[in-house]
Amino acid sequence: MRRDAVSYVYKDFGAGHFGDVEVDFDFEITATFSLYAGEIICCISNTIGTQNDLTVANDGIIIVSYTNAGNIRISIFDYNLDNSDHYYTGGTTSPHLYCTFKRIGSTATLDLYSDSDRTTLVDALSITCETGSKRYFYALASRAAANEVDDTQTGYVQNFEIIGSSNESPSESPSLSPSESPSLSPSASESPSEGA
Repeated sequence: MRRDAVSYVYKDFGAGHFGDVEVDFDFEITATFSLYAGEIICCISNTIGTQNDLTVANDGIIIVSYTNAGNIRISIFDYNLDNSDHYYTGGTTSPHLYCTFKRIGSTATLDLYSDSDRTTLVDALSITCETGSKRYFYALASRAAANEVDDTQTGYVQNFEIIGSSNESPSESPSLSPSESPSLSPSASESPSEGA
């Protein structure tokens, strides 16, 4: 994924779908080709677009992989309240991390594990977040930072499982299968996708 790409993968679950929510997924950043690169790897929002679009709209609870001077940072943000928390991997790649993202009331958390059973905790991130319901679920989105062609990362994010939302019926259990999992590459499309 180039940092200047205009690209996003999302699914419309309908207005007001996501209240309190829990999502499991895993990801790995396999290479970084510049000092600064980054993209959204998970998000709930009421805005369609890139990370820049969500920033301008002050909307979304967002999980980002970002390389800052050669050190990958995994962050959880609430753009509405401007709150964030971070985990630094200490290099230009990340380990394979298994994640559990939750929003419960005014708290959003991201637990990072080194194993698929989610028993070995690497770090626990937490922020105070806004409580409004959200419509769209993102599996990937670019930054869309103009003129930053050389800032790229490769990797993958996969196995999204939306375990529950306070605004959905108990019979619903939406997920994205591994075959639908988005990947990052330097040649990522620069035109918007129409959804996952």
